[in-house]
Amino acid sequence: MNSPAFNNSPPEGECAKCKHLAGGGSTTALGAASHAAGPASALGPPTSDPAGASALGSLTPPQGGSYPNGASGYATSGFFSASAIGADGSAALQRQITPASNAGEDSYTAAASAPSAAGLSLVELLIALAISSILALGVMELLGGTQESGRLLRAQAALGEAGRLAMALVTRDLQQAGYRGCNSLTAADAAAQVQGIPYEFDLLRGLQGYEGGAGSWAPDFASAGLPTRDGGRNERVYAGARTRSGVNLRALREGSDFFTVWFVGGADFPLADPARTLADGDEDLLLAAEEAEVEDAIRRDQIAFLSDCVREALFMVTGLTERGGQAVLGHDALRRVGGTGNAAASFGPGFAAGAAVSPIVSRTYYVGQSANDNNLGAPVFSLYLKEGGERPVELAEGVEDMQLLYGVAADAVDAAPSLWAQADAVADWSLVRSVHVEITATSVDGLPQLGGDGLLRRTLTQTVALRNRQ
Repeated sequence: MNSPAFNNSPPEGECAKCKHLAGGGSTTALGAASHAAGPASALGPPTSDPAGASALGSLTPPQGGSYPNGASGYATSGFFSASAIGADGSAALQRQITPASNAGEDSYTAAASAPSAAGLSLVELLIALAISSILALGVMELLGGTQESGRLLRAQAALGEAGRLAMALVTRDLQQAGYRGCNSLTAADAAAQVQGIPYEFDLLRGLQGYEGGAGSWAPDFASAGLPTRDGGRNERVYAGARTRSGVNLRALREGSDFFTVWFVGGADFPLADPARTLADGDEDLLLAAEEAEVEDAIRRDQIAFLSDCVREALFMVTGLTERGGQAVLGHDALRRVGGTGNAAASFGPGFAAGAAVSPIVSRTYYVGQSANDNNLGAPVFSLYLKEGGERPVELAEGVEDMQLLYGVAADAVDAAPSLWAQADAVADWSLVRSVHVEITATSVDGLPQLGGDGLLRRTLTQTVALRNRQ
């Protein structure tokens, strides 16, 4: 039997098998199928059989080989393959044609595979959405927790900063109460030099406290001489001070204590020739300093302090001029500012070389309501400072309370306190030897998760010894 011819037409009697190979539909053959272990690489012209199935192209025997004459079947390990595309152009099919393993029979088997459909089912989509939502909620929860932690840390930082600042300022100035340079531990004898000494410059008092109650303070402000402001009305404010420079009564925190200290501060300005200046009763004081240096510390109508460590005097500065490059302080006995003025034109003899003029500092610390509200709309309280004849300024926001106790000695020679008393129970402020300070600070802004007003609070305490009373 002669070897079958391989061409574009299937062997006689094999049309049904070809139809089976073509999947029973109309296909177009691409390329000549090769007898090899891989897909066809050559493209051949398509032909169609009468039944509508397309031939698979010419089948080529293995390279360099031929099929034995007379064989009706092929016992080989290879296979024929061809690629075909459906007539509608919508699907690609891979044909693998394997020669029959039984002699005497020309038959072909085929394996066809079609690509699976792409996309997600509705159930898969819902599952994906559910997982994404859970992840998004987790991220939002983490972000919210981080923001709350950040707010808490900021609140704690504000709380600590306000408390430490307030305590540092208050204790520093309490330690200086009554300081008069090298005359600090001697009896004061300068009061008679000035008539009508205003509260803002009353150096010889040293310290004055006020005990806070329900809408009132003791001692009362009028008897203590405290400058106050109630709306547009000023009480006991020195005429030489700035307007509206009194303690703001409408802002004072009820129940909170406060105090005033006086001391000599800033630079000392030595007299250029104390013997000449004071011996001849000259009304003016020539300083060994330039005018620009002096005017930053001492201004006209302020009360200044003159001392040589033996004698001391208070006087009102009635002018500030310059002579030969040196500052000159006026000392005019005729000038009066609201009942305040120098008692005499001359200081009199007795001041030694080294005598110097110093400014007087007075500082009143109190707790008052700030002009700002916090994030929850609640009022905020702060530590305020009124210095000399200047207007009060806000120092530390978030300080809501200050409580003071005073250690009082039994007599003038006793250096240690014998009892602790509130301000309204202190009869003689020259006997106060120490002050116990309690300052309560808040976080300013509220944290809703804490409940109530949402504020963090911390109370700091410290006992201060008055260095110039021992």
